Parts: sequence; C-alpha cells; structure tokens
Amino acid sequence: WEFAGPSTYVGRGDEPQLSSAGAVQNVVEGANHTWFIGSVNGGVWRTKSLGHSTPHWENVLDKQPVTCSSISAMHVSVSDANRIYAGCGGSTSSEQGSDWNVMNSGDWAGIMMSSDNGDSWRMLEAFPSNYYVTDIMEPSPDSILVSAQSHLYDRNDGGIWLSEDRGHSFKRIDSTPTFTLTALPGAAADSDVTPILATHARNAEHSVSLSEDGGKTFSDYGRLPWAEGATPFYTCAAPLGNGQLVVAGLTRGHGGLPNNTDSQFFVRNVSSGSSNEEWVSFDQPTSMDEDSMPKDRMAIMGDPDPERADMFYIAGNAGALAWRANVTDGKWTQMWDKPDVSD
Repeated sequence: WEFAGPSTYVGRGDEPQLSSAGAVQNVVEGANHTWFIGSVNGGVWRTKSLGHSTPHWENVLDKQPVTCSSISAMHVSVSDANRIYAGCGGSTSSEQGSDWNVMNSGDWAGIMMSSDNGDSWRMLEAFPSNYYVTDIMEPSPDSILVSAQSHLYDRNDGGIWLSEDRGHSFKRIDSTPTFTLTALPGAAADSDVTPILATHARNAEHSVSLSEDGGKTFSDYGRLPWAEGATPFYTCAAPLGNGQLVVAGLTRGHGGLPNNTDSQFFVRNVSSGSSNEEWVSFDQPTSMDEDSMPKDRMAIMGDPDPERADMFYIAGNAGALAWRANVTDGKWTQMWDKPDVSD
C-alpha cells in the first residue's frame, strides 16, 4: 500500500500538525480514469492522476452552488460515467452526540449531482433535506434510488426514495432506516431487471430487503442469524462472482455502546433462483470494530477477478484496517499490518 493523498493541513505550518486530520467516506471512479473521494466535512475531491507517484487532488465543490460538505454517499452512473452523485449526512471523523446522529457534520442538504465528470455541481432540490443519506444508485438511466438511515430531528426516521424522472421528483417507497443499496448481477431468473438488495439499520429481525422491479417495491429477504441480543447498527453487502452474497454488520450487544460492540458476517446463495436459501454465519478472526462508536462504518466488496470469485475484501474500523476473506476455505488474510504487528 502507498499513500495517494490528498494530504491534510499538516504541511501548512499549523499547530498542532495532525497528519491524520483527514477522513474519507467514499471512493468512486468516474469517466476517463478520474477518481473521486467523498470526505468527512471536506466535500468532494477529484484526481485525474491516481496512478502517478504524487497524484494531484482538487476540491471540486469550492464555489459551487451546493450547501453541503459532509459527504456520506457517492455513486457513478453505470450508463454515463460523467454523471456523479453525492449525498449529505452525518459523516464525521469525531464524536459529538450520543448516537449515530452526530452533530458536528455540517448541513444535511440532500443530494447533489454533476453531469460533466465533476466540473460543475447542482443540488437535486426535489429530495427532502435533513436526511442522513447513506447510499445512491441508478437502477436505470432515468431513475435514481436513494437510502437514508435517519433524519436530523428524528434519529429513527429513514427509508428509501425513488425518482423516475432523473431527480425532478422523488417518492418515498419504504420507511425502513437503510444503509446500503447493492445491485445483484446474475441473480435475476427470468427478468432483465437487476435485483437490488437493501441492508437496514438497527433491526435484527429485518436487516435485508430485495427489490426485483427496479426499486419500486422491496420485500423481506430472510432473517440473518445475529448473535443473541445483538443489534446491527451498521450493515453492508457484497455480491461475489461465484453466485454468493455476503452481508455484514457492526453490532452492539448487551450493555450497548460505547464498549460492547462486535461484527458479524453472513453468506447466502443468490444465483440458484430459490427464495428458500438460508443465511449462514461466516466466522471472523476478530471484530471489525475496535473503537466502539455508534457512528462507525465498514465496507466490503467482492473480487472482480473471475479466478477469485469466492473472495471478498473488508475495510474495518479503527485498528481492524483491511482484510480479505475466502468463503470457500474460510481463510482471512490481513492486508495492512506487518506480520509482527498484532491487530
């Protein structure tokens, strides 16, 4: 691994010189090998030279007619990589507040969009403000699906919204607090519509939903076998190339936050076409959450290489860092720490 920037204000001579003062929430690739990051309270940054020894980064929201710098979600259109979306929410690198609705994260203004690979941005005014946006995706070139886990004035007010006119209007289709929206390619049996999995927050009985009509409706997708008494406070998903699906979550147990947290992983077959598949627990070597805050998140993704179709990658929280795991043999490998450094 090599540092790729952008650097923080450590080089400006400020006191104290904190090189770790920056935090990144999302990473996406736009058109022509252009990369974007959604930063915590620092807006959207872009580089066209990620492969260089010293990539050049620029903040693309400066002087733009947008009202948010706390970026909690990003998405690049599958049909047009010049179209970039960014969502606002309680993404923060420090803790102010007693739950996930942290209060030092700037304006929760909704969603912004760029149609020119990040050169210019505008707010999608039709989306309601004050929601903690957690994910954005385009089920089709004309539709936009948005999830949120909470509202600024109601920590349990979340859901899923659908626009079928490129963001000119939005309809709330589900009121379940939701974290991630994931397309499941290869899971459609007799349809050209790609199924979409939604992972939900703070509900052990109803953690995953599936849409098979482009996001117009969602139905329960089976109960995950969470540990007794555990409540998932962050959930995410990753489809694998072998037809399996991994869902993971950070959890709190008896005693609650901040000191009693853990993580769990589950696997299910999705390519068989059967709706009766069971979720199976997938053992982990250690917790993927090591500082026990209710704002914490993690990320997982499948390996795009067909020769490693049974592998996925995990970005843990705090000292958990980065891992890869194989669902066939159950092996986990640290991708960051040196062999002589304990986790």
